[in-house]
Amino acid sequence: MRDRGNTGDIVCVTGTLGDSSLGLEIIKKGLSRDYPYLTMRHKEPTPRVREGILLSHIANSMIDISDGLLLDLYRLLGMGRLGFIVNVDAIPLSEEFKTAVKDLKYNDPLSFALYGGEDYELLFTVPKENIEKLYDLPFPVSIIGEVVEKGYYLKVNGSLKPIEIKGYEHF
Repeated sequence: MRDRGNTGDIVCVTGTLGDSSLGLEIIKKGLSRDYPYLTMRHKEPTPRVREGILLSHIANSMIDISDGLLLDLYRLLGMGRLGFIVNVDAIPLSEEFKTAVKDLKYNDPLSFALYGGEDYELLFTVPKENIEKLYDLPFPVSIIGEVVEKGYYLKVNGSLKPIEIKGYEHF
């Protein structure tokens, strides 16, 4: 279900983020052979069905990341009903992502993970009493933030930075 998160819940994701949107940029630049994993993540997304079923007993709200982490988190939390803090240091990035952004000298590589979509990883909230259950799952889960009463923030080097919600909008 969506819109079931509560203040104090933790925010989590499966897998790594930003791979698909960076993969699209790499395809556009004609560099697919240099970064096959990122290209594959864009061309052949993997729906996290099994993961979603297992998480349904732990999470209280869930959505897939199709339109960007921040926009989908905003939607997951009731489009303004609740706010969030996302710790940028906790966002999971693949090794090929890290290599590509370094090689290609992107100034703001986190924008792929924050605003790029089509990763189809799961974004979900978990009540604090269920945190221990995350460690027993047979797939990687990253705790990237928390649900707060109001506002949208990135935690950068220990400081909170207010952010604007943006991502892919369907018209």
